[in-house]
Amino acid sequence: MIGVRLEPGHLDRVTVRAQVSSTPGAVWHALTTGRAGWWPELRFEPVVGAALEETGAIGDEVFVARGEVLEVSPPHLLVFEWHEPTWAAPLRVRFSIEDADTTIVTVTEDGFERLDGGRELRDEHADGWEHHLATLVQFTGR
Repeated sequence: MIGVRLEPGHLDRVTVRAQVSSTPGAVWHALTTGRAGWWPELRFEPVVGAALEETGAIGDEVFVARGEVLEVSPPHLLVFEWHEPTWAAPLRVRFSIEDADTTIVTVTEDGFERLDGGRELRDEHADGWEHHLATLVQFTGR
């Protein structure tokens, strides 16, 4: 189950949560060193200070987002900042992996208030995170 939370009246944050029927360690592996199997456009090493890059296209528009890994605590936490050249400021992304009855993966991205068109970008990113978490759930459920 994947849930997206956009807080009414709060432009700055999107949160997406998914239940995964794998261990936190398996999810961590998929998110970091096994990422090529489900999100090959995103490249980084799970080390604080490492460069991060995502490339892609939406229709005819090609984009590149670059950033840096800020926090790493296997297998429970990964935090990075990223930005595209048209953004006035970076966005911060936090992956939290919790061990409950099932593994819970929560992605929170914030910083949208600082950007022109932040509300629209937040909505686009909510759709994107929902897609990426659904892909992660399928990949780790193999």
